[in-house]
Amino acid sequence: MSVPDWKEYYEKMKETAPLVIHYPICGGGDECIYVCPFSDKIWEVVPMKVSLFGVKYKVRLRPFMAHPENCRKCYICVQACPTGALRPVDNPVKHP
Repeated sequence: MSVPDWKEYYEKMKETAPLVIHYPICGGGDECIYVCPFSDKIWEVVPMKVSLFGVKYKVRLRPFMAHPENCRKCYICVQACPTGALRPVDNPVKHP
């Protein structure tokens, strides 16, 4: 089974969702999903290849906004993100 790279999910969210996740710094703790009042209609946890500096890629489970059309843009999930990886699409994480 081929597992997509995190950048594929990032680009897909950037095109269709009001939020983006910079997956290399995402802890995968799912806090964003737990606080979302509509989580079962918006979020999925998917496997993806993740690496912080482009070396030692590992397959990790990470949240993905599979149905962004259901997002109410309350940004409770952004506030709950402990690493700052989840941000509005117009204010993404600045990364090297």
